Amino acid sequence: MTPNHPTAARNAYISFAKAFSIITIVIYHFTMDMPFSPGILKVLSLGGGGVHLFIFASGFGLALSRYTDFKTYLSRRFSKVYLPYLIAITLIFVLNIFLHIYKDDYKSYLAHVFLYKMFFDKYVGTFGYQLWFISTILQFYLVFPLLSLWVNKHPWKTVLSISIVISLVYAVTIAMLGYGESRVVGSFFLQYLWEFVLGMVIARQGLMEKIMSCKLYIFLLVSIISYTIMAGLVFILGPIGKNVNDIFSFLGYLSMSVFIYKIVVHVKSIYKTILAVEPFSYSLFLTHYFVYHASMRFLFVHPRPVQIVPLFFTALGVAYLFENFVLRRVLAITL
Repeated sequence: MTPNHPTAARNAYISFAKAFSIITIVIYHFTMDMPFSPGILKVLSLGGGGVHLFIFASGFGLALSRYTDFKTYLSRRFSKVYLPYLIAITLIFVLNIFLHIYKDDYKSYLAHVFLYKMFFDKYVGTFGYQLWFISTILQFYLVFPLLSLWVNKHPWKTVLSISIVISLVYAVTIAMLGYGESRVVGSFFLQYLWEFVLGMVIARQGLMEKIMSCKLYIFLLVSIISYTIMAGLVFILGPIGKNVNDIFSFLGYLSMSVFIYKIVVHVKSIYKTILAVEPFSYSLFLTHYFVYHASMRFLFVHPRPVQIVPLFFTALGVAYLFENFVLRRVLAITL
């Protein structure tokens, strides 16, 4: 099936998006403590918006998956998401006993294993702050069957509009109540509901082909406008603006990723290189912060821009090994 086929083009973009987003997330995490100018750090921080694309892609993929019954569905999600996470956090916990990279102890580990970390700020970011995202995506997996019924039974424009309102009301409410900086409250699934539902709607309505057929300059324009609004909201509204700008962060990042995709898909060497990360993108997400912290602990001590390239390729290598020589073997035994 060639990329020109509608279904292939749709799947090709989602695969590209998963790889592209984890690459920008890793670069953002690796550079946030490095001595760049404030302007460069702001640009690099846009890479953190890849989490929004992850949520969108999850909604998209689940909407196209075959749902039989809740038990089978949960078992499938367990094997694909929770079990790799459990293996990764266990490995990190054991290694940390000997390497002393984190101050987190067995209480933090148990909070990950039994998932109650999503209710406590002191646990949600332990053993790698990026792991807060696991709480969010697992919440979406639990509510997906209900969301699926909702999307199927009502007009998609109504569903999407209500989802946007819910996310906005939630974001404004937690900001006004003073919980905007709480990772637990801020990562609750309602904050990102509309992104997940948007992915579901686009998948169910077959809208991806139409979106991808838009002119290249439109995606660039939407990205610039969205990021401009995002910056303005923070400047004008402060904490409330910071909380509601997720919408524009997502629109900006999504448009930027499509813009880049439509360019690099014609440059096969770059396209294939980025796409090669997709098969182990989840493993890279789970392990990259451990690589960074271990490197800072034993090799580099102080973050410097020159370290970005070796750090990135080391993270790729560790994630590849974890995916193919740890994860697959453990899953083969347990499943």
